[in-house]
Amino acid sequence: GWAGIQIRESDSQGARKFTIKTQLSTILRREIRLTPFGATNNQQTSIPPNHTWLRITRVGNVFTAYSSIDGLNWVFRSTATIAMPGCAQVGMFVESTNNTTVTQAIIDNVVISGGGPSLNPQVAGLGASTGVESAKEIGLSIFPNPASGEVNLDLTDFVGQELQVEVYSLGGKLLQSRKIAEAQQTERLDLTALQKGMYMVKVSSKFNGTSASQRIVIK
Repeated sequence: GWAGIQIRESDSQGARKFTIKTQLSTILRREIRLTPFGATNNQQTSIPPNHTWLRITRVGNVFTAYSSIDGLNWVFRSTATIAMPGCAQVGMFVESTNNTTVTQAIIDNVVISGGGPSLNPQVAGLGASTGVESAKEIGLSIFPNPASGEVNLDLTDFVGQELQVEVYSLGGKLLQSRKIAEAQQTERLDLTALQKGMYMVKVSSKFNGTSASQRIVIK
């Protein structure tokens, strides 16, 4: 069977779509439908077997597929132009190649950003897929990243302010919360209690309500 992610114009049968999916092998399959009830165009790309992260971006009507080994460094795989309404559906799926066999998959570290309100309001606005450069622009960077325990928060834009530092799973669950009465340029954050994986660190200012966030990988 297959598991993957998809952007489609609606959940109606025959809707226009852009799909990428994997069997956790060396094949990534892209499927697109350009017109309602039109033919599905398939394209297969060879990828390393450890590329288990999938990503789709949309800019206007241009859809682009990527894969990754760690969710941080993305490799371009395919692109297509599909005339699709501004309001679209984003989701995950699992499918069997045999109608008598059940296929199961475990999908984690799911992040949706951009567009309208998120279906998971706890992580709305965290900018999880904007990348390191975007996070630095709004005032937060973390080093080392990836890390194995304690990390440093670069709080140059928040010096002297009262801050709330929160650590979330990528599913939006609050895991840690810490108050800083008066931020220094660099603050230590202890993440040794977290298991290996990717998390979001969010810093919020009590002074002016601004916030910044950054992804952190625990190895």
